[in-house]
Amino acid sequence: MAKFSKQKPLDVSWINLHDPAGSLRKRLHPYAEPIYREFVSNALPKNSCEILGVRVAEIRLSVKEAIEAGGEQFLNGLLFPKKRSSKLDFCEGRMAAAFLIGQLKFDFDKRLDAITAFLPLVDSWCVCDTLCAAVKPKPFEKPDLWDYVGMCLASEKPYDQRVAVVMMLKHFILPNYIDEVLERVENLAERGIAEHTVSMGVAWLLCEAFIKQPDATMNYLERNSLDDATFNRALQKICDSFRVDSATKKEIRAMKRAQRQR
Repeated sequence: MAKFSKQKPLDVSWINLHDPAGSLRKRLHPYAEPIYREFVSNALPKNSCEILGVRVAEIRLSVKEAIEAGGEQFLNGLLFPKKRSSKLDFCEGRMAAAFLIGQLKFDFDKRLDAITAFLPLVDSWCVCDTLCAAVKPKPFEKPDLWDYVGMCLASEKPYDQRVAVVMMLKHFILPNYIDEVLERVENLAERGIAEHTVSMGVAWLLCEAFIKQPDATMNYLERNSLDDATFNRALQKICDSFRVDSATKKEIRAMKRAQRQR
């Protein structure tokens, strides 16, 4: 097993700005753990990209080193490779790119452009959720992110929708946004939530919304167009939370729907 990353000084000697993806793979490969790779592989979709089995601490350290050596140029090389052989085709590399998108110091418009370039590489909840947590908008940037999330939600691509849902979960479960968040969830429900990853994201969002904005969310849970599976997943997540009291959980369990045959 790799040594704990915080004990190691930054080392930028591995970085090749002409082949960022290839150099990143070489940087991370010695820290791959077969047992951890199997664990992660079992949790992600079977058709997602290669998984090395490297823990997040080592990925974060590689990101710090990339930023030290010229992070924006490194990120551009990941997102826009000049050679086919330099494609970002492994999970940990995509997670590193997501961290870079969130941590690099550039204008928010440029950050949104980077997200747009990155979206086609999002092929699992792991990469999606890493991106959404890494992006930390300042208060004055939130309106632009809100508009961008709306565009992602309008897409028919499942992971564009998942990114939109988790961005709302991470950054917009707030008193001044909650009604619009729930309205967007309802619009998505009316269109139909076909993919499991989107359904799970919506369930997670509704759980967080119920905990942080319970009145508005309960009103929505009592009247919505969610399919039975997504609705019941949301109820289950609420009941699994340690932040919800026993009496409320009993009330929530009573709302469970019997799933209709299609």
